Amino acid sequence: MRGALIVDVGAKDLEAARAVLARAVASGALGVGREVKIVLTSDGRATYELSLARLETVRAAEAAMVAAAVAAAATLGWSLPFWVALPVGAVAGVAWVALRLRGDRARVRRQIRALVASLPALLDARLE
Repeated sequence: MRGALIVDVGAKDLEAARAVLARAVASGALGVGREVKIVLTSDGRATYELSLARLETVRAAEAAMVAAAVAAAATLGWSLPFWVALPVGAVAGVAWVALRLRGDRARVRRQIRALVASLPALLDARLE
């Protein structure tokens, strides 16, 4: 996942801001064990890149379980034939994973936005 934000940091504080961000990410501000790369540029932008592969794998496993549960419920509970229940389960699994991944990505974007927005306060605390 990639993105960019505008940062309110002056050119004189750029190196200190990079150090503060690196320390915050290393301490687990965006999740323990998550590899995040945030680059501050001199023109006032912060670009970020991170991998959600592990989380997406978990969501795919959840989707398979949801699909199986819905298909079984459709067959046993609603007396649908299996050739109808399997596609119903597949649709439920795809919908589940799509909604969960959308929420996960939105949460990560919010966390990064909050971290970058708190950068001036973190710099002030560091300089005191």
